[in-house]
Amino acid sequence: MPDVDIPNQVASQSFLNQTGNLTTTTLFTPASAGNFRVAVYGDTVPNGGAVSNPVVTISWTDENQAQSMQITLALAGATQHLFTQQQIFFHSVASAITVAVSDPNSVGYNLFVSVEQL
Repeated sequence: MPDVDIPNQVASQSFLNQTGNLTTTTLFTPASAGNFRVAVYGDTVPNGGAVSNPVVTISWTDENQAQSMQITLALAGATQHLFTQQQIFFHSVASAITVAVSDPNSVGYNLFVSVEQL
């Protein structure tokens, strides 16, 4: 039987009923270099018909410099939107893997983020 490595979930965080910005929050700080996968799932809740574009930013540091991934969700009127995305990356130093959200029009949203070590 082949040797199969199974990803290990090292962090999971839920941010429920958020309105407005989410300041930079540490998801996980690895003790050593490695490959990681971050999965993001979120949904928005209409806020009185407001139009908003929440932007989720995942940040980490690779062997060269600080890196980030942004996910933008457009919300229009009374429509609820869902979004999901994954990112695999090499994390080279013992610095934090973080999440932040910019939501200029304070639309309501829920965000679920998990980090796996591959």
